[in-house]
Amino acid sequence: MREIVEETDVNKAHVVAEWPRLADEDGYLLIDADFEQIYRYVATSNFFDDWECFVPRYLEYIELNGLKDDYSRQLLTHLESQSVAKDTRDFICCTIFHGLVKPVRTSSRKLPTILQAQTEMCYACATDEEFIEAVESLRSEHSNDIPFAPRIFVVGQTDKLTGFYVVTSKLQYKLPTFLRCVDIAVKLKFAHNYDFPESCELFWC
Repeated sequence: MREIVEETDVNKAHVVAEWPRLADEDGYLLIDADFEQIYRYVATSNFFDDWECFVPRYLEYIELNGLKDDYSRQLLTHLESQSVAKDTRDFICCTIFHGLVKPVRTSSRKLPTILQAQTEMCYACATDEEFIEAVESLRSEHSNDIPFAPRIFVVGQTDKLTGFYVVTSKLQYKLPTFLRCVDIAVKLKFAHNYDFPESCELFWC
């Protein structure tokens, strides 16, 4: 599969045409397999193994340095609850990164807003209907020949998230947790050469 990805990097729709199983609801397992095959000889630490140790230190740093936008500060208040769900915590920790490290100018010299960086990293939808509409709108904005970067979507209220998705122009995966979405988005980048949105590239780097 890797050879096909490299040969058709400009149009990833061809990859799905050659490997239609990628578009199955469990097609992300093929992404896992591709990533493991490509990077099997690379000795790297798994960031997710250290995530639970990282989060408290990260939040301490935020407490010391503050956040630069109201939405991030509002999200942070949800973590004051002792019973906050793990997926809610992880979603908030990733989203407020952009309120800590402001986005920089893109290659077109445009300066993304913090909110733009947040929504292009992860779009939060209150309902399934809103999610469907958001995906359809995003796909209609892009040509079939120009795939958009993997986007994470969460569905539900902040304190009770019920759905986690990774979406591209041709793929849509429902995943069990928010961090699994982050995992698949990273693997799409490094195994299938998808680019991250420039507005939130600092987060992914």
